[in-house]
Amino acid sequence: LDYRGRILTTEKFAEKIDSKLKHGKHVSFYIGNYYGIDENTLKKADLVLSLSRMTFNHELTVLILLEQIYRVDNILFGGNYHK
Repeated sequence: LDYRGRILTTEKFAEKIDSKLKHGKHVSFYIGNYYGIDENTLKKADLVLSLSRMTFNHELTVLILLEQIYRVDNILFGGNYHK
């Protein structure tokens, strides 16, 4: 996660996660600090996301990210929590 990353809808985020998992890939998240993530790390990323153009502290970022992962899980496995 980096402030310069793409902003996706939850549904598009779920599609990205689903695609990775279907290809047997692991999904990892790195949370940048106030200044973002260094360029070398960004170049290695398959996808750079932003939760918002606003700045959040790490604790809030983790909470928002976990909420979105929970919604993705619901979308991929047929739940209805994401609505």
